Amino acid sequence: MKTKICTESGQDLIPSKRLEVSDIDDTFIHTFTDNVLKFQKEVSKGKKVDEYKDYIDFANQEDSSLDMSIELEPTFLVAPYFYLDIDWLDINIRLISKAKELAPTEKKVFAQIVIDKKIFERATMGYDEDFNRIIDAYKNSSADGFLLWIDGYSEHEEISYSLKKYIDFLKRLKGESQKIIYSLY
Repeated sequence: MKTKICTESGQDLIPSKRLEVSDIDDTFIHTFTDNVLKFQKEVSKGKKVDEYKDYIDFANQEDSSLDMSIELEPTFLVAPYFYLDIDWLDINIRLISKAKELAPTEKKVFAQIVIDKKIFERATMGYDEDFNRIIDAYKNSSADGFLLWIDGYSEHEEISYSLKKYIDFLKRLKGESQKIIYSLY
């Protein structure tokens, strides 16, 4: 797969073309997802929580058998994703499914939804087919929760119709589930 979209220059991979939906196959989905999850699990491994260092050191000095430490570990993992253009929707949903399959069973997997505010603008004008497809696909995905980033969207600057669509999006995405939605903007 990497030879399809990149050329090697020494140890670096240099993109030779823009990644297209047609470039994504099952091998890419598996390898990409596995690498992203491994990175998330490993990046904090062995790192200590410094804000409690003095207390932990004190406790360990008082009773060396405690051998206390606090190590960082992600609360949940984030499935890999691509910026959401309707053409990438199915790929993103496949990445969520693969992440749930590969993640440790005790770890929750959240879906990152990075979307252009134009989807909301079009939906306020009655063009909400893509809007509905996106909601349904993510709501019905195996994600345990969602991280939402609407590119260029500020609740403080939007008109009321857009805010109503935003609220509609959040309510419908959550549905009857107990899934958490974090707004990252």
